[in-house]
Amino acid sequence: MSSGRRDSPTIPCRDSTSSPAHSVPPAAVIPLFQRVEELPEGATGALVFGAERAPAGAILVEAGRICWAAVDSMRRRLTDLLRQNSDPPIPAEVLQAAFKKCRASGRPFGETLVADGIVSEDGLRRTLRQHSAESIAVLTLLGNLPVAFRESRERLYDARFTYSPAELLCTIGALREPSLATQARTRLRELLAQGGLGVAFHRSKSSSLPTPIGVVGADLVSVSEIVEAGQWSVGAQDVSAAMGARADVYAAGTSSGRFATTWLEGDVVYTVFCESTAVLARVLSKRTHTPT
Repeated sequence: MSSGRRDSPTIPCRDSTSSPAHSVPPAAVIPLFQRVEELPEGATGALVFGAERAPAGAILVEAGRICWAAVDSMRRRLTDLLRQNSDPPIPAEVLQAAFKKCRASGRPFGETLVADGIVSEDGLRRTLRQHSAESIAVLTLLGNLPVAFRESRERLYDARFTYSPAELLCTIGALREPSLATQARTRLRELLAQGGLGVAFHRSKSSSLPTPIGVVGADLVSVSEIVEAGQWSVGAQDVSAAMGARADVYAAGTSSGRFATTWLEGDVVYTVFCESTAVLARVLSKRTHTPT
């Protein structure tokens, strides 16, 4: 395996539009994210999967946030995504030149691309987020490999390009339903423009548990809290259905120590958390008056 740094893509690249996340059940990745969250506060280092001398993959963590994930079988994926997410696609020779430049200077590959104007900051963040989410999804397919945490004191990554486990969990779900996820994130931002925390879930007939596909306030919520919120939301809907009710808002109460409400719009379940009943009332009012 490569060193695991995000400045080590494999060149030349091979275009691919299919996401590895499509083949991974969303619930399967939850224990892995929870393992990251269970690391000591402020942990910095790597969760290494497989044999110590020839690991199959790794998740790099800085200050408790995920800054990079890699799988030996996905060495070309970053360059695939950089080309795929650019219009027009970045020429392979441009990526090759940038790669050589960062190897010579010791500067991280992604940050070199931004500094040279090859990709935007937002574009790089989206691409690295998808790459790490897909890599973590694939790690769940490797079976029961030994996993060890190697602590490090060195911090190499720009905080702008690091992610909470909650954000990457929702990214994996979003990759399965991209159009629905885009709509759900837009809706959450509209509802929570003045603050608050919200999660959007897709509930399909083929799964008993809802799949998180969008989040606002990802740094304020844990993966376990998202799982709890999904179960709470689905439970409220099922009770409502069992009683023959057709409520617009299925529940309003508390979950994870916050004021919360949940409702269904089409195939998307929205669960919103607020720090006060006043904020909760404002969100419900906006929900009522916003056309869907």
